[in-house]
Amino acid sequence: MLLLACYAAAQATVTVVGTGGDSRTFAVDATGEIYFGTDYMAVMPSANSSELEIIQMDDIEKVLFDGSVNIVDVEGTTLTLAPNPAGASFALHGMGTGPQLVTVYSMSGTAVLQGRYSDGEAIGIGSLPQGIYMVRAAGSIVKLIKR
Repeated sequence: MLLLACYAAAQATVTVVGTGGDSRTFAVDATGEIYFGTDYMAVMPSANSSELEIIQMDDIEKVLFDGSVNIVDVEGTTLTLAPNPAGASFALHGMGTGPQLVTVYSMSGTAVLQGRYSDGEAIGIGSLPQGIYMVRAAGSIVKLIKR
């Protein structure tokens, strides 16, 4: 379940300090997004970025923000994914009306599938290897397990 999302009001610098003392810094512009889930953090520096940085919560000691960010609580998000785990396909529910842009990311943050899909429409993932993926749609990110 998604806990909250942050949107940079202008330009913000986000530094993630790892449990081993290492740190990673991201420049997030006004179109970028940062999501915190129960077991991951996802950073998309801008809407034009094709990469999604995914960091496991167990690897994070603290997150520092330098700049202005808007924090939106999306715990009650209505976006759901079924079935999960999925085999050859899955469907998203709660996206609203009309086709929405859906992007599936590997855990390394690479976009592996992208297209416009309607609420409840089957999204084929048969060609993807088994593993864990992040699915971004309708302003939310949900975790997908491909078996």
